[in-house]
Amino acid sequence: MNDHDEIESLRAEIADLRLQLERLVPQVTTAPSPRQAVEPAQLTRRGWIRAAAGAAVVGTAVALHGQPASAADGDAVRVGRRRTGTAGTQVDFVPGTDDVGFLAQAGSAFDVTSSSVKAALAGWSTVAENPVGVYGYSSVVASSAVGVRGDSQSASGLGMKAVNRSPAGTALYADGGGGPDGVGLRADGGIAVVGAGTNYGASLRGGQAGLRIVPINGVPAARADQHFQGELDGSPAAPGTSDLWACVADGTPGVWRKLAGPGTAGSFHPIDPVRAFDSRRPAPSPGLIASGASRVISVADGRDLASGAVTVANAVPSGATAITYNLTITGTGGAGFLAVSPGDAVALGASTINWAGSSVTIANAGVSKLDGSRQIKVFAGGAGSTHFIVDVTGFYL
Repeated sequence: MNDHDEIESLRAEIADLRLQLERLVPQVTTAPSPRQAVEPAQLTRRGWIRAAAGAAVVGTAVALHGQPASAADGDAVRVGRRRTGTAGTQVDFVPGTDDVGFLAQAGSAFDVTSSSVKAALAGWSTVAENPVGVYGYSSVVASSAVGVRGDSQSASGLGMKAVNRSPAGTALYADGGGGPDGVGLRADGGIAVVGAGTNYGASLRGGQAGLRIVPINGVPAARADQHFQGELDGSPAAPGTSDLWACVADGTPGVWRKLAGPGTAGSFHPIDPVRAFDSRRPAPSPGLIASGASRVISVADGRDLASGAVTVANAVPSGATAITYNLTITGTGGAGFLAVSPGDAVALGASTINWAGSSVTIANAGVSKLDGSRQIKVFAGGAGSTHFIVDVTGFYL
């Protein structure tokens, strides 16, 4: 039979199904009796087309390969009526409990071998204007609403697998555009998501952030469960804050390193050295510093070596937490020391550089935390005085 004859035959069958429906509607005014266990017949291409045609005609609840269902039965269309019971037995679906819009089952229910049927349901597209093979949508506004769900009862099985064979294509695209709490993809399992790509295992981009790691209830390094190299996790640092950790060696709990957090300085950024301050120059605040005095110094900008005018604005950017620097003293009088502290410090903690007499020029490198305005404070101690120079070599952000 050619395609034209087959189409004409299907048209005749559709007309016949319409007549059957008209006869059946008056008979389904009461709830149907419990359905008998009916083994679905093996589906063929023609059988699928016939089933689809019947579903389009009926437009209400129909159980294919079984008796008609009443309007009270929640099944819209069902292909293959059985599921596996808890003890491995084949049992009928329970209305109101197991009802689905469209159900397809591959395996013993169709009396075929596993090698001949690879999937219960397949969707594909060959039209560029409609390139989606399978589309699932739920209009229910609830956390339990799911557009497409995949389950696997095998410990090593996959609930859902996405494969793309185009070099420039995407295997799985998830869009959580429903708001700040909208979830594009949720996966639960021993390993919830596994990504393996020729170029990237995963590529994440979000309007708010590309990736969010939700803090766990404790510091990973202090836990007693097993962890593996390559894991990333978060732990609460304070209300509304968290630390980010990386596991660098397998073990219980493994070897963990803190990558970032509110108590860390951030990443180090080396820069071409800039002069932030020179007390010998006209700007920004010239003059010797003497014992018992302190001076607040901005390290945000680089300055001219001769005049002290700003030449490099924001050499240390806003948000920087600390700097690396060289501190030089010159033109000393008597003996003393300088201590470099954050700009909001109220007292010195420890000396940064010391000198023992007059006319001394020496330098020392150090690291200092900044205040919120990118400032340090230099305290002078001992009995002497000195000029001092601050050169910035890098910052933490």
